[in-house]
Amino acid sequence: MLTIIIPTYNRAKDVLALIDSIKKSDYYDFRVVVVDDCSSDNTLAAIKNSYPDVLVLSNQKNLGASASRNLGIKKFIKETNYFLFLDSDEIIEPDTISLLLKAANKDEQIAAATPSVYYFDEPTKKQYGEVDVGLLTGWNYSKADKKTDKPWLVKSCGGNFLIKAGAVKKVGLFDEVFHTFYEDADYSLRVIKAGYKIIYAPAAKVFHKTPILNKKAATKKWLGHAYLTARNKIIFMRKHSLCFLIFVLFYPVYLILYTFRSLQFCDPRALKEFYRGTKDGFKWAIKN
Repeated sequence: MLTIIIPTYNRAKDVLALIDSIKKSDYYDFRVVVVDDCSSDNTLAAIKNSYPDVLVLSNQKNLGASASRNLGIKKFIKETNYFLFLDSDEIIEPDTISLLLKAANKDEQIAAATPSVYYFDEPTKKQYGEVDVGLLTGWNYSKADKKTDKPWLVKSCGGNFLIKAGAVKKVGLFDEVFHTFYEDADYSLRVIKAGYKIIYAPAAKVFHKTPILNKKAATKKWLGHAYLTARNKIIFMRKHSLCFLIFVLFYPVYLILYTFRSLQFCDPRALKEFYRGTKDGFKWAIKN
């Protein structure tokens, strides 16, 4: 049995489209669990009317992706063999689940399999494949593909991944200190530290309903996540970097870059939020 967990917040139309794509899978032994993060739209009624067999769990307030996934894990950890985590603004291909399962079961030491993510509006254009976070500087980056559909081992799951329930029992729940951003990178490293492997299955495809942004628009979006970008990067590095001092010495580069971009785009709010996130991130690091 596979349990598919989908956190959602005010995306009624999108989550219905995702469920529809899941129902068209060539793999059939699954349950779909939508975790509604206190949506104010008609998400609950829409799912009940269109897919009454889908189980909906509800948070009493917006708790974020980590807490929503944890709610699903705790509910079904004793009743499933695998979990698959997807975001509600995505759709999958009919063979996505079977390709992920095939990759994950290539080796007993493989705990998780992660797919390629493409743009929904331009389905031939890849948003990301193999991703990683540098543990010296904290820099996020995507690695170039190997021009093959054959799976290979990686260090991070990305935002979507399938994982064996046995590994979840050993690794534990998502760390809710992150809310959103870096929760997937954190979980990936915990999987590896627990002695497991992660595999990237490039032929397994997920299509993400996010716009393809030019450099200016992408920078504005980056500025819009100022607080969590700063805070969660520091917490992630404090938890996982063996050279946290090097990261601290490198951190002024982020301060300069964010200050420059905030001034360039006349966004003093973003600058304020970035410095607030920096303060809260290092405060957590000192305490932990």
